[in-house]
Amino acid sequence: MNGYQIIMSIDGALTLLGIAYVLFIFKKLGRYSTTGRTVMVGPLFGGILIAIGFLGSMQVIKGSVRTFFLVLLLIGPGIVMYPLNRTEMFIPTKKFTLQFFLMLLTLFIFPRFPDPSVEIFYLGTLLALLALIHSLVRLRILSPFLRYCLTASSWLLVLYSWLRVFVNKTSLNPISVLILLVYSSALMLWIYSAMGIYDYLRRWL
Repeated sequence: MNGYQIIMSIDGALTLLGIAYVLFIFKKLGRYSTTGRTVMVGPLFGGILIAIGFLGSMQVIKGSVRTFFLVLLLIGPGIVMYPLNRTEMFIPTKKFTLQFFLMLLTLFIFPRFPDPSVEIFYLGTLLALLALIHSLVRLRILSPFLRYCLTASSWLLVLYSWLRVFVNKTSLNPISVLILLVYSSALMLWIYSAMGIYDYLRRWL
């Protein structure tokens, strides 16, 4: 594995950790809300599919095996989002809509990627992560600081969606490392906020 694959593997583990904390939060809320009980298996299973699909797509493989990993990248975000939408744990806001369309605009730069097909599917993963971040923003128990952290996380994710075209995946240079740190910072702010929310719920509920 090269430097890019190592960093993105670590970020994949962080993503699964963040999803797990979101599930813990919804499970806590589920004791007092009927909507929280149904938002458990989908996001975790979808996150695992995304991780497998992304790690597999980074390998130099072709044919049906590669198609299999791309399919995982395609259906994973949908499995993450479906339970949240069905139970109204995620409701799009004006800020989310703006960020969503800003990320969709990166479709115009996809021809510059060495492998546009993977990047198109990976965009779905970034959009699912954006939705998971916003699912926490709407919680009323958020402190101003945690709300700021989640907001910063969401904007860093948007920034990364535009900058990732400049990442050299074969031989990381300083610019590439800085861009990947933008993504890692977005994940860490999200996880930090989720941990803070869960700790509050664990103490008071």
